[in-house]
Parts: sequence; structure tokens; C-alpha cells
Amino acid sequence: MKPAQTEVLRKLTDPSGSVRSKTLKSLANARGRWFKSEEEMKVLFESLFRTYWMADSSLQKATLQGIVTTLEDIASCTEGHVTYRLFWEVLNNNWPGIDRFRLNKYYSLVEAILLQLNGEDLLVTSTFTVKRMSEVKRPSGLVIRLSELILRRIQDDKTDDTIRGALCVHVIEMIAKFPLLPSFGSVADVVAEFATSHPDSIEGIKKATVDTLG
Repeated sequence: MKPAQTEVLRKLTDPSGSVRSKTLKSLANARGRWFKSEEEMKVLFESLFRTYWMADSSLQKATLQGIVTTLEDIASCTEGHVTYRLFWEVLNNNWPGIDRFRLNKYYSLVEAILLQLNGEDLLVTSTFTVKRMSEVKRPSGLVIRLSELILRRIQDDKTDDTIRGALCVHVIEMIAKFPLLPSFGSVADVVAEFATSHPDSIEGIKKATVDTLG
């Protein structure tokens, strides 16, 4: 890690809110120059987690936007799906340590990030979510929240039909692994409604259902 990178990381967790804000703003406008490798991004994302943890109500909105912009900036200069995969990994690893007073705060961050992803990154994120759910006996709150947001994207008419169809497939895979998750209570209706209104996607969804559920 270079001295300039170390200094940025230090300032991101500085006790002063103004120092953290200025550093996050400069980072968001850096065009991905400072943190490019996977190892560097992981270290940065750990610091961003702590930055958001330290943000009080007066700085929360600006900090949230700064993190979203920083991720977009890094993703535009590297492989976008790698950027978001690493961020979700870091966030998922830290999720058990989030106290109940900060949960809504982090839910807001997750929603803000997922809703601004483009089609490719959204699909990669949902695929990663399925993978993460298959690796643990009990999914984390982050995984459940991401799954709920993915369902919302399927229901949103503004989401590209190709993406909606692919997300249906991912959701079917999630149901196969965790059929009793509350967030999937009406998923059958969601998938059925989409398949009915988009006949071309029916065969693909049927195949995914058969392949996944047997």
C-alpha cells in the first residue's frame, strides 16, 4: 500500500466528520486512480464500512451518496462486477457486527447501491447472492435484503424484460435453497405474472425451474 493510499484510509476513519467528508468527496472524484487491485479495493471497502458506521444523522445522506459515487467511479475504471462483488463480500462479512440501531442505516445503503446498478452488474450481484446463500446454513440479513430488492426489480416495469427474465431464474434458485424465506412468500405469483405477460420467456423460466427444483 502506497503512502498516499494509507493516508486516504486514515482520513476515512478520522474522528472529525469534516475530514471524513472531504476525503470521501476527493475519493469519489478520483476516477479510480487510487485503488485498483482487488486487495486494495477490499482494504478501501473495509474503511468505507467504518466511514458509514461513524456518520451521524447530519452526515449520513452525504456519506451514503459518496460511497455510491465511489463505487461507480471504481467500477467504471475496472471490471464493474468485481467491484460490487468485493463490496458485497466485505459488507456481508461485517454484517453480523451491525447493531440494531444501525440496521436501517445500512439497509438504506444497500438499497441505494442496488437500485443504481446497470443490468450487467445487477445480474452479477444477484448471482453472487444466490452463491452466498448456498454457502451458509442461515442467510445473513444482507442476503435477505438483497433478495427482497431483487424481487422488487422483477416487479418494476421499468426494468428491462431480458433482465427481469434472468432475475426470475435467479429467484427460482433462491427459493430452491431457502423455500421458507418470508421475502419469497409471493414469489410464485411474481414469476407467474411475468411469464404470462412475456410468453417468450416462459420456456426459459420453465427450464430453469425444472433444472433447479427437479
